[in-house]
Formats: sequence, structure tokens, C-alpha cells
Amino acid sequence: MKHFSTTLLLFMLAAVTATAQAPTAQTPTEGESYYIYNEGKGQYLSATTSGEATLTSNAITLFTLSEAEETTATLSGEGIYILTTDAGTRLSSSVLGDVMTDGTGAYDHWDIKASGTSGLYLLGIRLFETDAFWYLYWSNITNSIVKHSTLIANTFNNGRWRFVKQSEVEQEQIIELQETATEYTATALTGESATVHLYRTLSQGCWNTFCVPFDISETDITAQFGTYAKVAEYTGATETTLLFTTVTSITAGIPYLLYIPESTTSAPDHYEFTITKDLIATPEFPSYKAGDNDIYVTFTPSFSQTTAPAGAYCIRTNDVYHLTSDMTMKAFRGYFAETGSGTQAGISQWTLDYVPNSITEVEADKAASGTVYNLNGQKVSDNGTEALPKGIYIVDGKKVTVK
Repeated sequence: MKHFSTTLLLFMLAAVTATAQAPTAQTPTEGESYYIYNEGKGQYLSATTSGEATLTSNAITLFTLSEAEETTATLSGEGIYILTTDAGTRLSSSVLGDVMTDGTGAYDHWDIKASGTSGLYLLGIRLFETDAFWYLYWSNITNSIVKHSTLIANTFNNGRWRFVKQSEVEQEQIIELQETATEYTATALTGESATVHLYRTLSQGCWNTFCVPFDISETDITAQFGTYAKVAEYTGATETTLLFTTVTSITAGIPYLLYIPESTTSAPDHYEFTITKDLIATPEFPSYKAGDNDIYVTFTPSFSQTTAPAGAYCIRTNDVYHLTSDMTMKAFRGYFAETGSGTQAGISQWTLDYVPNSITEVEADKAASGTVYNLNGQKVSDNGTEALPKGIYIVDGKKVTVK
């Protein structure tokens, strides 16, 4: 009665078939390596961390076929093989135990028997004592690989397997970008897309310099960094001020300021992005003349750990700092360096959309003296605000209103 019930259950489950397009089936050949694909479940035979055989959506475990040494003349199988994983262990099982990929099972000879004419096969474990075979199938009841003591019908796809060459399987490409890396090499895609794991520590509640070798859309900025995340691009400089403009997306190789909103949860270990283009090899270095001075201020990013030299400027916790000594800087960040033959600019602040950051507004009850800039960072006077029309100006790092 027990045997009858199991057989009936197999036929009841026979209608279950895979919905995804199956990979091309190959004829299993000694000495060749294959992924083993379950026709009914549409997944691959793989190993769990504990060594148990299971099915996974991605092809993980590669099996190499070698012909088993025969010990009996009454062998009934069509082809008896040992299946060795790419980790060097054997697919094995016991009569009552689970199917294992770490070689801990009592039996490791496998019968690979053709099932119909469609390039599919049955996979059976050989019991030495009786020279019998128990065949593997995926149980939708227990959600596990189980064994059946008789041949499995050609109509029951959960018990039929494809042998698939490695070249037939498109593997998910994962690219890891580490902020602690001392070297960087641009990675090309092996398929139509890849997943990037970006390991970049970002401070919450403030602006971070940020530069990566791939594009990030507005949607991904929100998804990865938070609903209120903001991005600003370097668009100019005066003798005292770095000018930034709000943008909505990130272009590969362009350095930005990235605002990460405060959060009640801890920052993730890494950020994940799907890319459809190769990583670029080198970043861009946008440079702007600091007012009328013969000094240019260059935003200098790096895709690997580098050194920001003494005399450079960095932005940290929303403020501009002038480095008095060399500073080690992790990857996917940037600093500001002055070049040229003029007098050092003396950068002391930065603005977003031409509004100075952390600068108090002063109403001009009387004309302010000194060099005056408009909100576009353009110098409009060397002699204060006395002759200027009504408006808002920047004088000595302060926002001044002329009425």
C-alpha cells in the first residue's frame, strides 16, 4: 500500500512543469563537466552550505562525470558514473539519508538513464548490496530532493534532468567595488547586465564627496540612499567659494557631493546597483578658474585609495577644510586641488545653487567694501557695493543684501 501511494503521488505531480526557457540539453559524456538542471522545477542541482543537495535558480555547482569501476557482472544500468563537484567532493546518498554533495553518503555511483527522446535523463543512486537504483526527484510536498525506488515515468518532469554545459548558462556577474582597495581595474560586462556591490561608507545628515565608475539613475539614488538624498555637481569657483548645482542623476566618472539623509536604521554594508554598461577606467577632473585669479580649482576624484596632498581642500561634515599635511583618502571620494601661477585662492566655503553654505546673511545698512560677487560667482566690483544696484551679493564670504 505504501509503495502504491508513492507511485500514485508521482503521477499526480506529473503535470508540474518549468515555466522558464530550459537550457540546451547535452548528452552526458565521461570526463566532461555539466550543470544538472531539473526539468520540472526549472532549477539547478546545487549544494547548500551544509553539503545537502538542493535546487537553486542559479547554476552554482558544476559536476564532472567519471566512469565508475564495475564490481559486478550483473550491473543493470546503462551508464554508471561518479559525479564530482567543482569543490572536489562527490554527489552521494544513503538509503534513508539525504542526497549530499560533500561525499558523506554511503553510496556514490550514479545511474544516468535516458528518459524518452528529448535529451532528458533519470538520475539514480546505486545500492551496492542489491545492485538496485533509487531515482531522484524534486518533491513539491517536502520542497526537497527525495528518492524513489522504481523508474520514474517519462511524464514526471520533476524526476527528469538535463545535463547542461557551462557555456550554455549565463551566470549573474557581480562586481565588488571596495573603498579600501589600493588599485582599480575597469571591469567589462560578460553579459547584458551585472550587479555592482559598492562598499562606500557614507555619513548621514551631511554631504559626502562621491564618484563611481558607473551611472546611477534618479530612481536608484532614491532606492539606495533614501527618499531625501540629494546630488550636487561642481560647476564653478570664486576666489573663496566652490560652486555646486543640484542634479538628479549621477554620471560615471563625474565627481559630486551626495547628501545622505538622517535615518533611524544603520547604514547598509554595501549598496547594490544593476548596470548595463562596462565600468569606465578613469574619472573626470572638472576644473574652474577661481574668479579673476590665475588659479584653477580642480575636483580630483579617485576610484582607489589615494593621498590628498597638503594644501588641498576637502569637504567633510558640510564644511571646507584646508589640509596642512597629506591625508589618506579612501576610494570613490574626491578632494579639491589648486593649480596655476596666481595667488592661492583661499577657498573657505561652498555654495549649492548659488546659495552659500552655512553663511549668514547681512543686510547692508551701509556700503560694504572689498571684492563683490553675484550669486553666479562672478565678480561684479572691486570697490564694495556702493555703486551696485539693488540685489543680493557675496562679500567676504557673507551674503549681503543691497536695498
